Amino acid sequence: MAAHIETKIAEGFAARLAALVFTPALPIAWPNVAFTPPASGKYLRANHLPNTTSQISLGTSGQNRHIGLYQIDVLWPLNSGDTAPKEIAGAIAAHFKRGTEFTRETVLIRIPSPPSIAPALVGSASYQIPVTVSYLADVAN
Repeated sequence: MAAHIETKIAEGFAARLAALVFTPALPIAWPNVAFTPPASGKYLRANHLPNTTSQISLGTSGQNRHIGLYQIDVLWPLNSGDTAPKEIAGAIAAHFKRGTEFTRETVLIRIPSPPSIAPALVGSASYQIPVTVSYLADVAN
């Protein structure tokens, strides 16, 4: 059972992302977990990027607002076109669309704005499309 709010947020996102099913299945590289990219070169990579926490209600027991980003990178082999990875990125964005809410333990995580699909990054061995999801979670102090 997670204790820290940032851990609960990350676990909530991980559970929601893991519930998104693709055919064929796409493995997910999780933060700080050993991962060997599949021979196909097709997979997802998840990263939790917490940001500033602020007090949103009065008093020492008032609520704190935790905001941040959750980024899911779609990684694809070079020279295999961009339609398939764009479709995957679009499905991820739809899965985390504006207005989506999910809970991890007692923490309600909300998606207040549409996810952003960034332009592709072309590396020496892969084609990467970042999908960035903004979130907020209001929690008692």
